[in-house]
Amino acid sequence: MPYLRVLSSGRDPSALRLQTLRQQQRAEQQRWKLPLEEPQWYYELHPAVAELLTNDGNYPLLATRHLRSQAPARSALVTQEFELVDQGEAYVEFDFAVATLDALYVGEAKKRNALAANARATKRELNKLLEGSRQLGATHLVLATAASAWKETMLAAVKEQVHGDLRAGKSTPQIVLLTALGTAPALTTLDGSPFAVE
Repeated sequence: MPYLRVLSSGRDPSALRLQTLRQQQRAEQQRWKLPLEEPQWYYELHPAVAELLTNDGNYPLLATRHLRSQAPARSALVTQEFELVDQGEAYVEFDFAVATLDALYVGEAKKRNALAANARATKRELNKLLEGSRQLGATHLVLATAASAWKETMLAAVKEQVHGDLRAGKSTPQIVLLTALGTAPALTTLDGSPFAVE
């Protein structure tokens, strides 16, 4: 096969010229063989992006994008995926944090509508998130999901944990639910009231 070089026509990016050693041809639809169909194009994501999507890393990005879009004056500092470490051991991992002038939001973002597979694992995950929120002085703990709603059993476990912590005199960040990531995101409080980012 002869050497092939693609040259831009300069003015019209859709009309490219192909230059081979033997001749020049314009790559235009009029020169395509019948039937006139778009040639097949193949795209491959960069490996880092492919890995991010495989590991559901897009959900924290969608959550922080929505929180930032709701922030007053759209000014917020954002970080993704971080751990709190005590004596070299990570004891809690957050998917994201958003800091505005008046509040610190830390959160967990899931594709599914539950924090964990069962009630026991949900309670353990929730305890870690609440304790980490307290350690950071977070004003809000955001539980984000791509699902249209959180599972009712998960919400009941969250309410029970929050009420228990309050009875025990523990400071508890306000729980904010972010649902329908990627489609029609909605922010509510744990009791279902609409929530506005501070």
